[in-house]
Amino acid sequence: MRKLARLLLIAARVLAIVAILIGVGAGLLHAVVGYAFVCFDTCPYTGDYFANQGPSAVGAMLPFVGIEAIALLRFLAYCAATRQTRRAIVQTAVFVVVGVVGLVALYALMQYGQASLPLTPYDSFQEGPLEAWQGQWGLALAVAAGAWSGLLAYLQWAAE
Repeated sequence: MRKLARLLLIAARVLAIVAILIGVGAGLLHAVVGYAFVCFDTCPYTGDYFANQGPSAVGAMLPFVGIEAIALLRFLAYCAATRQTRRAIVQTAVFVVVGVVGLVALYALMQYGQASLPLTPYDSFQEGPLEAWQGQWGLALAVAAGAWSGLLAYLQWAAE
């Protein structure tokens, strides 16, 4: 039983590290390469860009959240095997609460971008400010993903 618990902890930690790398990598990819795909011939209209920007960012982060959830499940199994109820509750609470706070912060940033980006007379965005905002959006995704998953990984290592 002791070896199984140790393997569950190792698996949870490895998955937590992989989740950090995927989350930060997806955000940085969005920041570094994402701006090149914003404006081809013309920049998108206000309704089109933000209607697609949110779902595309969520789609890029789905593998990250899935791996983080699997890491949490492995860690909860470890906590059940070693009877560490408090650690399991704290980890689950942080997973939910910090995840929701991160989503709210990203949603607020998206609303701020939608309200503050300058428009052309044809109701489309101006190219320079939109590309700069796209880079900031990607960095915000990387910071949110790194902070959330980093905190969860820290909690797995802390007070063993």
